[in-house]
Amino acid sequence: MSASNKRREAIEEGRSLLQKLGFNGFSFQDIADRIGIKKPSLYAHFASKEELGLEMIAHYRRDFEQWAERHRNDAILDQIEGLFRIFNKFARDQNKICPITALSAEYETLPLSMRKALGDMAAFQEKWLLDLIQRGMDAGHFRSDLDPAQTAQMIQSLGFGIQHLARLHQDTDRILAVKDQIRHLLERKVP
Repeated sequence: MSASNKRREAIEEGRSLLQKLGFNGFSFQDIADRIGIKKPSLYAHFASKEELGLEMIAHYRRDFEQWAERHRNDAILDQIEGLFRIFNKFARDQNKICPITALSAEYETLPLSMRKALGDMAAFQEKWLLDLIQRGMDAGHFRSDLDPAQTAQMIQSLGFGIQHLARLHQDTDRILAVKDQIRHLLERKVP
């Protein structure tokens, strides 16, 4: 296998471990064992676990941006609900949570560079939600009495929180129930 394939495989395995165990719950040795190389070989790809963590955040952001681009012509509410479907898919895969949610739980223990990248990703996702909410309001699909910025923050917070609760209760349907409640919250009621 080529060096770039091993690098990509290490990122994917690291992300899987992150989503199940948290950033402090796995080591380079764990990744090396999973991809079938010696631990020192990982240092040919990443100078440190911090560098791997930064790459995992960047990788997840690219994945999310590509997903958002593929769905940008979907109905606005479908795009918002799609975020919760992603969370539900993670949860059904060995009780995982999204990488940003996993990292945010360990925020104070992360290197400063990872904190910044994590904050940037969360801000990007919040801005994406804000844009969708504003467009939905402008088009008359969503309630006009909601504050768009506060609503985006609330939806993002619900997304992060429900993943932890679904994991705690081993109940992925909780994520879908929150998705449905967001629909009810946003939809403009026609008399």
